[in-house]
Amino acid sequence: MPRVLSEKKQIINHIENLSNEIFYEIFDYLDGCDIYQSFSNLNIRFQDFITHSTFYLKVQFSSKFQSNLTIKDRYERYILPNKHRIISFYCDNQLYYEEFIQLSPINSTFNHLESIILKDISTIQFVNLFSYLKSLPRLSSLQIFFDSCEDDIGAIYQLIFQLPFLKYLKLDIHDFEISDLTLPMATNKQYSSIEFFVFLHYLTLDQFCHLLSYTPRLTHLYCYTIRDFKLTNSIDIFTKLNNLVLFNLCTMDLSCNLCQALLSKLPLQLKILSVTVSDRDISYLDANRWEELIRKNMPNLERFTLCLQEKMDERFQITNYHKTIPNYFLPFWMEKEWIFRIVVEDDKIDYDIFPH
Repeated sequence: MPRVLSEKKQIINHIENLSNEIFYEIFDYLDGCDIYQSFSNLNIRFQDFITHSTFYLKVQFSSKFQSNLTIKDRYERYILPNKHRIISFYCDNQLYYEEFIQLSPINSTFNHLESIILKDISTIQFVNLFSYLKSLPRLSSLQIFFDSCEDDIGAIYQLIFQLPFLKYLKLDIHDFEISDLTLPMATNKQYSSIEFFVFLHYLTLDQFCHLLSYTPRLTHLYCYTIRDFKLTNSIDIFTKLNNLVLFNLCTMDLSCNLCQALLSKLPLQLKILSVTVSDRDISYLDANRWEELIRKNMPNLERFTLCLQEKMDERFQITNYHKTIPNYFLPFWMEKEWIFRIVVEDDKIDYDIFPH
């Protein structure tokens, strides 16, 4: 027994004998400045390892993690000498933006910077930062989280669409009014390189279509939330999304007729469709309509998810749409292994269709 403990102790005491590949995986979760501060003076092996040209750094300025270094110290000691080796940048505090941008604009000298995540940034701060972002030669992923947006978010989108190498975009606005987006239809010269697009804020259907006119290369699209009451010719823009394979749609106050008119325009190669509905239109429950839509317009669909909630209040009553529920157990649905589920809880009913 003592020998076993001794062997275990020996292993723990020689963790530095782990391969560089394992340390690459460990350091992938750590802030680059913290790695330098903790390991650069440990021994020659780690000095060589973290200063090697193929070791890239992730920089995080987060109010969640305390550091004994000021932003200026971190910049001068670790960021400035290694700008060409920084691969990602994360910040979630407005004070950090002000101080860091004054010290060092994120410009073309960050020639390996591929991913930027900006949380709690104001629209003014983003506009000030944008002129530098445009010069980044490898920026392919951008995530922006606004607490609110008092400006026209259409202007922000038009800036973002100018980023020449962007492939992934996520834009989240916590407090946003639909009327605060003005965006004309794109011209051929305004097309973006974005392929993976996530937005979390309200849009009307018409605004949504105008937004998509800038992104014809999309392969994956997640949208929360679409609201509207009328059909628009702009939905024809969906026929031009020739590379789209995944579409995740969240709707509110959007009729089933209008929603399915939109979905019928999706390209034939679509493989994954997810629809979440917040509406009293119970015709969304109609199994026959969904089967017809999929058979006619989505021959390559592999995964289908539908989430619909109905309130059990004084207005609740059984309709003809409820009577189509048994049709979800017919061969069309069984062969695809798409499962229908009903969950009754308190004063609501959840209807779900999901892959096996």
